[in-house]
Amino acid sequence: RYLNVLPNIGIQATIRKYGSLFMNYSQRIQRPGIHYLNPFVEYMDPYNVSFGNPRLLPSLFHSFQLGYSHSFKQSSFNASLNYQFSGNSIVSVTEWGLDTVKKATFGNLGAYHYAGLSIYGYIRLSEVVSLSLGGYMNYYRYSNGPQKNGSYYEGLSETVTSGLSFRFKKNWSAG
Repeated sequence: RYLNVLPNIGIQATIRKYGSLFMNYSQRIQRPGIHYLNPFVEYMDPYNVSFGNPRLLPSLFHSFQLGYSHSFKQSSFNASLNYQFSGNSIVSVTEWGLDTVKKATFGNLGAYHYAGLSIYGYIRLSEVVSLSLGGYMNYYRYSNGPQKNGSYYEGLSETVTSGLSFRFKKNWSAG
């Protein structure tokens, strides 16, 4: 039941004087933990119970990446577009019984989408000093399935990074 073949394929083309283009595709898996699988009922109080779902499947994530990199004499530049999705993410499922007891368990009902852009640059300013700048922007959307009160979350995140490093004699450096 848990035997999975997870491909990881990468292609890179070097274009003289212009750098390299690359494409990657990979799959990864997220298996449910024991808490998600344990079918024994846990009574929190007379109106709330929870239990695992032994029929859960592993969540399968697909990742795509398209990128470009170029190195100069004293610098380098990298940029990539990324997309990842899963159509069977493990999410909490809550049902109300006719007896007004709230029953909480788990199901493979979630959907996850992520798209991102990352850019990184490096320049050697002198024999001793180097500067790096980078950043990424990501959009994500996560839904918890087609429940009556189903919900989704989406957002945008951005990060900018920079660094200054110093190289000293005898292979010592600081950054």
